[in-house]
Amino acid sequence: MKVNIFSCDQVGLFRVSNGKLLDLAIRAAARVILLFALLVAFSASAAWQDTDKDGVPDKKDACPDSPANVVVMANGCQDPDDVALASALKQSAKQAVAQDALLDDNRPDQASSKMKSALANEIKQQVQACAEKAGLNSEEFTCLNNLLAPVYFGVGENKVSATQWPSLYKLLVVVESLPKGFSLSIEGHTDTSGSDSVNMNLSLARAVAVKNALMAEATSINFDKVNVVGLADKRSVASNDTAQGRLLNRRVEFVISAE
Repeated sequence: MKVNIFSCDQVGLFRVSNGKLLDLAIRAAARVILLFALLVAFSASAAWQDTDKDGVPDKKDACPDSPANVVVMANGCQDPDDVALASALKQSAKQAVAQDALLDDNRPDQASSKMKSALANEIKQQVQACAEKAGLNSEEFTCLNNLLAPVYFGVGENKVSATQWPSLYKLLVVVESLPKGFSLSIEGHTDTSGSDSVNMNLSLARAVAVKNALMAEATSINFDKVNVVGLADKRSVASNDTAQGRLLNRRVEFVISAE
């Protein structure tokens, strides 16, 4: 019978050699895993790249160059109805500036004394009728609130357009006609197109813009105690399924109440 004898040194060398091979295999596997992870991360980053910052990744964005701060649909494009309405509103504002003889120097933020006087006389008579009907000292200000009109806005906008100034003048006349002891709230609203955070910020920005416009126009009125609040899309007055409904929801409302 033949017996093979291995020395301890030979066995040791064999073990060391196999240990190095195992170590090299582990390192190689780690490199492969790291490379795979980097490739996955790069692919994910590329897939979620959003050039126009509208919340829709470029890979799924049918309109990758949408204007800033514009609400888009799931495919990254604006609702065609919203685009048409926005265009109509802009055209209406341009016509108001160019054609309305009651606007001074073609400036949408100023109206002539003729326009203010006509509105003032009309509203003062209505305020007087409310006083005779309900009494301004009561807690019922429904009659007065019914005199006020909302201020409407374009898609994603918080700028008061020329066509909305009559609503502001109505409010100023009503406020100037009221005795002490009333409270005024300016409430901003949106449609449901944007996210909760976007709608909340936009609704507040609209209310603040209206307050600033009122303060600039009527420096004699103290607006320090006026309550300004953004309510996002929590109080819709029309369906958000149609462009016309969304337009009615993009608004700022005024609420008069007893202190």
